[in-house]
Amino acid sequence: ELIEHLFSPKEFLIACARSLRRRGLLILTTPNVQGFDITTLGKTSDHLAGPNHLNYFHPQSLKLLAEACGFKVLEVTTPGKLDAEVVRNKVLAKKFTLIHQPFLRQILIDRWSELGGQFQQFLRRHTLSSHMWLVAMKQ
Repeated sequence: ELIEHLFSPKEFLIACARSLRRRGLLILTTPNVQGFDITTLGKTSDHLAGPNHLNYFHPQSLKLLAEACGFKVLEVTTPGKLDAEVVRNKVLAKKFTLIHQPFLRQILIDRWSELGGQFQQFLRRHTLSSHMWLVAMKQ
């Protein structure tokens, strides 16, 4: 939960590569700007609030950056468990509306107990959660 706050994430990853032994592992986490709750909530997303995030990554951009800094990417995953619930809670708190998104309303409100967990699993499996992990090895 650091790389999105840095002025130069590339310099940081290069320094990490210099510090690691050959085949050493780098594991980092960061928000996925293409994740469900971020893209759905937009400006009302807590991930986008405030000036503290200087960089926004998605699975492909983070992978490309790590590779450019001398790492072999072993895995990029979005193991989040709360994306659907985050959006649902904003709707229930009347801080966000699904009035023009009847499909999402059906999943997140009307049929939540039936579909909510399955929907979150779908987001995780397809790298669509807003919480992202990268595991990479120094070449």
